[in-house]
Amino acid sequence: MKKNYLLSALLISVLSYGQTISGFVNNPSFDDGSPVSIPRNNTVDYWRYEGNNATTPATIQTTDVYDGTNALEITNSVVDGEWKNQIYSTTYPFTGDNTTAIEVTVSFWAKTTDTDPDSENASGDLKIVVRDTGSGSNVDRTERAILTTNTWTNYTITFNTFDAAANYSLQLRIQLGKLDGTTQIDGIT
Repeated sequence: MKKNYLLSALLISVLSYGQTISGFVNNPSFDDGSPVSIPRNNTVDYWRYEGNNATTPATIQTTDVYDGTNALEITNSVVDGEWKNQIYSTTYPFTGDNTTAIEVTVSFWAKTTDTDPDSENASGDLKIVVRDTGSGSNVDRTERAILTTNTWTNYTITFNTFDAAANYSLQLRIQLGKLDGTTQIDGIT
């Protein structure tokens, strides 16, 4: 009986050690609130919209939605600098084990009216950034996506390892500064 108890304790330890944490993005389908405009340099429902080229407010809208009742819509009229039109989530803090590096996978649905969504960068004009501010310094992992013109498409991006740390604080940034036209994003996991 003691042997089974030790084996059970070991299994619980191993399972919790490699456990997946999900849902570090609040309001991932933009359904936690009413349809609303998000002016530049403002935060609404866990999302902050900013950048010098964020001249048209982002909207949480109901007319072009993939999942649920709402979706994010951002219009970009100046194709100039990725950081100049972006939206990002609030941070999600959690404890690491200071031994094991972590991997982050982000999946989302998106579409754009940009007729050439890889014209500014061959890997895609949409830049996805996962930022960790909890491990002692701002560490970014970035990947790109080539969106499909006028068609909802699912994208899954894995951000390879963030170094082992005692604490993490993750944030998802979506940079649209190189996309021309209107882009909708929905169903982030």
